[in-house]
Amino acid sequence: MGFFRLLLRPRWRLFFFGLVALGLQIALLLISPAQVPVVLYKLALVMLAAILGMFFDVAVFPFATPDSYLDDDWKRAPGAVRLRCADFAIAKGYLWPFVMACLRRAGDAPAADLMRPAAERLSLPASTLRAAYSAFAEPLRGLPAANAQLGDALLSAPDLPPLDGVRVLRAGVQLGTLKGKVFAPDHALAMCLSPACGLPVQDPEREAQVLRSRGDLAPERREQVERLYETLMALSREEQS
Repeated sequence: MGFFRLLLRPRWRLFFFGLVALGLQIALLLISPAQVPVVLYKLALVMLAAILGMFFDVAVFPFATPDSYLDDDWKRAPGAVRLRCADFAIAKGYLWPFVMACLRRAGDAPAADLMRPAAERLSLPASTLRAAYSAFAEPLRGLPAANAQLGDALLSAPDLPPLDGVRVLRAGVQLGTLKGKVFAPDHALAMCLSPACGLPVQDPEREAQVLRSRGDLAPERREQVERLYETLMALSREEQS
């Protein structure tokens, strides 16, 4: 795991791939020396194209590099990792120029085109799972709509960006799964509901009123009375002995 953590840092990742490229070049030199000039020629063409493209990009968009709007120079510590905050803070007042520069770097597609309905990014819910959730939600009110499925879980998800190559744990509110023919609600579904949905909600004041109307004691008062009773019984036994 430590090796893969190093690959997450740009400096070590470039160093690793540089070593791999150097090793392959040495292997090519040993196996087929006649091909080395051809490889070097193609590499020179690629590098020349990259350099010309970089100069053209800087000439046409001189202020479109995202690192121009950061407080600190990221090149001083490219592998910096800061917990609970951004690795490199954006300069005050330059948030939107930074966002626009990142959008240009992301590609030519408009930002709005990146978002798609959850069913297009994930998968449509299975008919049996959707039917079980509909039967579960029928006596209730205001439950989230089921519009996607991730693995065995039924989801109520918003519009999502592209998820290709991304490991997704929860892409929305996880409604539940199918246990046999019965829908088993998830804890996330219970946490996002309100009393207006028609679910029973624990109300301590209401429970205390019901107990008093029955002539009973609240649980905490009952415990106090039981402890007092046990203390009196113990004193009585001591006096008798």
